[in-house]
Amino acid sequence: MLLPAALLLRLALDAIADMLCETQASRPPEDLLLKETGSAVCDLLLYLPLALIPGVPSGLVVTLAALGLCTEVTGLAALSIGASRRRDGPMGNSDRALTFGLIGMIGMILALDSTAAPWLPWLLIPASMMALATIGNRMRAALKEISGT
Repeated sequence: MLLPAALLLRLALDAIADMLCETQASRPPEDLLLKETGSAVCDLLLYLPLALIPGVPSGLVVTLAALGLCTEVTGLAALSIGASRRRDGPMGNSDRALTFGLIGMIGMILALDSTAAPWLPWLLIPASMMALATIGNRMRAALKEISGT
């Protein structure tokens, strides 16, 4: 029952951390390393247990969580080629948190009525497609940035 609140708190804290990172250009590298690693671990620890809810299509939840991790790796990989940290969308960290927050609320509904799950793929499949688009957008933006066009 606490999952939706935890996911919304995660969303708010991540947004605050992102704003602080952008306003403080001279942050120590260990702060950024801890923020990025902690963010990825937190996402997986919050999102993957949703696959255990009876009636939730676990394969789709795991796929979206894995694609979410890939979007963050792509955003960070831009740094390795000399581009800035990419946060392009349409399925950035905040969008994934919102999506998984909806899944958490659905999980509460499923606890009361296990027949409510058949429409859940209609949320997870488009979200996964948007995560794939995000990966492509981040790659294109990073390459465009380093080429100067």
